[in-house]
Parts: sequence; structure tokens; C-alpha cells
Amino acid sequence: MDNYQELLIALRQIHKATDMGAKRLAKDTGLTTPQLLVMQAISDATSLTVSEVAREINLTQATTTSIVNGLERKGLVDKHRGEEDKRRVIVSPTAAGRKLIRDAPKTLQDLLDRRFSALEAWEQSFVLAALQRLASLMGAEDIDAAPVLHAGAIETAAETSSAGNTMEIVKGTAARSG
Repeated sequence: MDNYQELLIALRQIHKATDMGAKRLAKDTGLTTPQLLVMQAISDATSLTVSEVAREINLTQATTTSIVNGLERKGLVDKHRGEEDKRRVIVSPTAAGRKLIRDAPKTLQDLLDRRFSALEAWEQSFVLAALQRLASLMGAEDIDAAPVLHAGAIETAAETSSAGNTMEIVKGTAARSG
């Protein structure tokens, strides 16, 4: 097998691992990786606004607002006005949300973070440079992507349906995943 075929296999393995990790998380918790990241961010703080949560997890405020609204509909978060500044909307987990966070399994992103952080600095730089170069070779260097290991678009337009599918909107095109 030549190097190009080995490259394609490695890319396919990464894609499949990401997809399998997302499906396992959804099966175990009913959440997507971005939803779990929001839940973890608000569980670690006492009073965060949606914009502060967005900054914490490196997503846009619009995306984070959509995720928070969905989590609120699921009964996992509450939104309330700030005590001193009534314009501030504070997000906090409900009792069900705290239980979900406490019981949630480690994600593939957690595993990657732990293992990548354990690499020597030069190894981290090497891996990063190789992947950035690969993105460039694929013409993907200008694609806007959040630092979230997630199969599919993060900017979801609708909540997960009863069938477990999500309607996703990416720059004006809709795609069904699930």
C-alpha cells in the first residue's frame, strides 16, 4: 500500500472515530458534543451569560444561544435575569442538568486533549503543522471551524428530533445527519 492510501485510511479512521464518539455520547446522554461542552462550562461557574459561555468554549454567541435554548427546552438549563443588572441573562444547570454532567462519560475530545497535552512540545508542533498542511492540501484552510471535535455542523437549526436526527444548516445549505 502506498503512502497516499495510508493517508486516506488515517483520515477515514479519524472521521469514523469522531462519528462513533458523537453517536456514543448521544446514546449515553442524549447530547451532542457542543451541547455537553456548554453544560460543562456552565457547571464550572456560578453565573455565566450566554456570551461568556460562548467565549469559554470558543463558539459564536449565536451558536451558543441556539444550543442553550435547546438545552432549556430539554429541561437541562435555566435562564434568569441577573440580580444587579437585569439586562444580563444568566445560564445555570437544573438539577437534571447537574446530574447529566456528573454522570456524563468522557468524550473523544477529552481523550484527545489529554493525550495531545502529554506529548512533548515539539511533537505537538509537528502534529499541528502536519494537520494544518493537510487542511491546506485539501483546500480547507479557509473553512471556518470551531475547536470542537464533532461530526457534522455545530450550527444546528433545529433540536434533535425524536428519531435522533439533527437538521443542520451550513452556510445556507441544509444537511441531514444522524
